[in-house]
Amino acid sequence: MDFFNKKNENLNHQKPTEQTPVYVNDANIKNPYQQSQFVNQNLNNDQLAQNLGFNQPVHSPVRPNFTKKELEHVEVPNQIAKEIRLQKLSLAGIMFIGFVLLFVSTFFVLVHYLAPIVDQAQLKIPLSFIPNPVVMIILMIVSLLFFIIGLIDSNHLRIGLKSYKTDLLMGVEKIPFFIIRNYKALIARPIYMNWISFSIYFWGGIVIGIFFIIKTASKNNPSMNTEIIIMIAILGSTLFIHIVSLFFTRARKGNINAYYGYEIVPFDQVKDVRKRTNRICMVIFFILLTLVLFIVIIPWMIVRKNKNKAIIPFL
Repeated sequence: MDFFNKKNENLNHQKPTEQTPVYVNDANIKNPYQQSQFVNQNLNNDQLAQNLGFNQPVHSPVRPNFTKKELEHVEVPNQIAKEIRLQKLSLAGIMFIGFVLLFVSTFFVLVHYLAPIVDQAQLKIPLSFIPNPVVMIILMIVSLLFFIIGLIDSNHLRIGLKSYKTDLLMGVEKIPFFIIRNYKALIARPIYMNWISFSIYFWGGIVIGIFFIIKTASKNNPSMNTEIIIMIAILGSTLFIHIVSLFFTRARKGNINAYYGYEIVPFDQVKDVRKRTNRICMVIFFILLTLVLFIVIIPWMIVRKNKNKAIIPFL
């Protein structure tokens, strides 16, 4: 009996452990992706649901419909305003390129089918200058898609900007959807740029090497200085655009992160974007490499072998 009494006394004198507080939408946590991270082992499911408000009815505030004049007078932060201007310029460029290519391709398709009907003197375009209609129809479809995509994205940007300004007038600042999408594009852009530049360096170096081999090993000693200079200029321009694009992309990402104080896209999504982009670029690169190998190099070697020439020249 004494043993059980001592055991009960020890249990009664134990100090209660402090419970870990539950933070929901804690204002001290600046990163919203960390607001839902908490540790609590002293609450059961019912208590946890009650504290989190799962059993309470949710009343979302009614969004007022502000006038166009009120929305125009909203002061947008400089970093966000820069991204909006760049997005508008990008979409305007896509729509302009799509419209020009659509106009040119449609014009040549009409000329091709009107040439047998209309007199060539009235047409004032030599038949040799009229492109193949199949190529022009493909170009017409692609340019139409570019133009439609530009229109759709412009409409989405307009709706997102209106919603963002409405939130600012209501005193609530959220991260706009187009900013998140632009940020993901900025994550993928250096990867695309690296792969494109690497491909140009790779194939450009091969072409320059072939030009040098032909120039030094050919008996006629043809002058290929112009071709070599053009290829070197292309590689130099690619290097310049590559470096400027990397610095510009890094500056845009830095402005967004500096304004919000944290990276607006979670790290796991950043990893997924990078992994998916690298996979896409790798597949495209090796597909193009395979096509060049089977369409250009192998038939060229077969022709040289049938002519009793060395499969690899200059060896």
